[in-house]
Amino acid sequence: MLNFPNLKSKVMKDQTKKKEFLSDEQFRLAIIHHQACGIDVGSTMMMVAYDDTEGNHHLLETSAYTEDLDELAKILKTAGVQKVAMEATGVYWMALYELLEHYGIDVTLVNPQHLKNVAGQKTDVKDYLRQITGIDLTKIEGMDEINILEIISVTGLDMNKWPTENHFASWLNLSPRPKKSGGKVIGYQQRFTKNQATQCFRMAAQTMWQNKGPLGHLYRRLSYQKGSKKAIKAVARKLAVIFYCMLKNKKEYEKNRLQINTEKHDQMKIARLIKEAAKYGLILKNPAA
Repeated sequence: MLNFPNLKSKVMKDQTKKKEFLSDEQFRLAIIHHQACGIDVGSTMMMVAYDDTEGNHHLLETSAYTEDLDELAKILKTAGVQKVAMEATGVYWMALYELLEHYGIDVTLVNPQHLKNVAGQKTDVKDYLRQITGIDLTKIEGMDEINILEIISVTGLDMNKWPTENHFASWLNLSPRPKKSGGKVIGYQQRFTKNQATQCFRMAAQTMWQNKGPLGHLYRRLSYQKGSKKAIKAVARKLAVIFYCMLKNKKEYEKNRLQINTEKHDQMKIARLIKEAAKYGLILKNPAA
């Protein structure tokens, strides 16, 4: 007579042992459609990810206006996209669905509620972004996924085009250009640019006025001393340098390094006050306190 509970336990143990020897590669899903596209549909914005015929990955954002949706359908058709999966809960998918079908693209509508039954976590723009850059650029204060994508669309991912961060800042027109006369600096030239990447860095710098970190401290100090315009430009340059170094060296953003610079500035400020007081025969006691 067979002992079924013991037999069942033995089978389960054998299956567990077999799973321990399976590699991660054996659990990965095979790619069925190489020229495919995923679209996150919203009321005002569409986030689109697709691969072209050469295997290059693309990530873009478009509005929900009819002319923009038609342009999106043409882009996907030109890229050789054959299958599209759209995620939507409302009715905003209908116009795009009809346009894609008109261009001969096979469309599948996905209910996001069904994703709860799928193992793993859903990826988002911050993830599609870290994958293509190899680092989390959203850790830079004042910068989010959208303006980082806009910057990358202008600069590209290869920072070797600029030998140093100073060259990068100069290309962005964020470095001062001194006016010289008789070998002396008499002022600085105003520089204007339509570079979209520059505008993104400047917009990020404008948010630093209420930031509690080192960059916020730098912005408020410069704004008090030299005015908000120069403060925005200086902080924008600092953000550009951080962006350049992170993307080129693939090193995470270290906020503490900026904090060290702030402490050095405070020490220099104290030393300057001591020196000024000495001119008037005064002595500052316990200045560090």
